[in-house]
Amino acid sequence: MKVASILSVLALVAISPLSSAQGKPAPLPEIPEVLKEAKAVLSLLKGELSIAVTSTQPLTATQWEAIAALHPRRLSFAGKALDDAGMDRLVAMNPTYVGI
Repeated sequence: MKVASILSVLALVAISPLSSAQGKPAPLPEIPEVLKEAKAVLSLLKGELSIAVTSTQPLTATQWEAIAALHPRRLSFAGKALDDAGMDRLVAMNPTYVGI
């Protein structure tokens, strides 16, 4: 009887995170002010934070730091947002997807 009770408790503990994970998705973080100029858009895609930026100029060091602080796994760049200097910063983030 004790074993059955213990197994029941363990099963509930194991299932609890699944039920809460299937509920509402985590809210998106706010877009940092410094990224608004780069027309940044945040979304969740396949459960991963995604950021898309469109800029007529290469991203600044401050903008790259703001992106890194968000810990996105998927990044998309349009216009001149991504340049050679930004490639090192991009690689350091180890993204699962990069769109250019």
